[in-house]
Amino acid sequence: MLVLAGAGFLVMSVDDFIHVRRLRGQGIEVTALVHGVDHGSRGQGTVLVGFTTRKGEQITARIGFHRWSGEPSYGQTKTLIYDPDDPQGGVMDPKVRFEHVGHVLGCLAAILSFMGSVVVWRRTRPRRAAGDRRRPGGSGDAVSPEHQIT
Repeated sequence: MLVLAGAGFLVMSVDDFIHVRRLRGQGIEVTALVHGVDHGSRGQGTVLVGFTTRKGEQITARIGFHRWSGEPSYGQTKTLIYDPDDPQGGVMDPKVRFEHVGHVLGCLAAILSFMGSVVVWRRTRPRRAAGDRRRPGGSGDAVSPEHQIT
């Protein structure tokens, strides 16, 4: 279970890292209008924004507070960047700093999950008694000294 959790943390972190790098490198700047703010619980809120792409498409997108710099307010205009291939799902404030903190924490969680699975495996695997000369996978009978090949 811990291995699956670790793999999930790792995949999500790497995927989001690639997404953010792409936005930073290929994102298009746009002026967006805040249509709503949902503060959510424990700071996990979102900002609802609307903007027009270069192609003239009207887009409404949700941006998590972790991709927004400052305190959002209804009716505020803000310069954002959007992914031209995914204008609704790829939007962030270019002034956001430390955007890779979540990626680092996700990778640390993956490493800790993998390490935890090794600890659990080592504690739950069957152990042989000290001095046990039985061969792994054998019949379990110890070889007597007179039957040993010298």
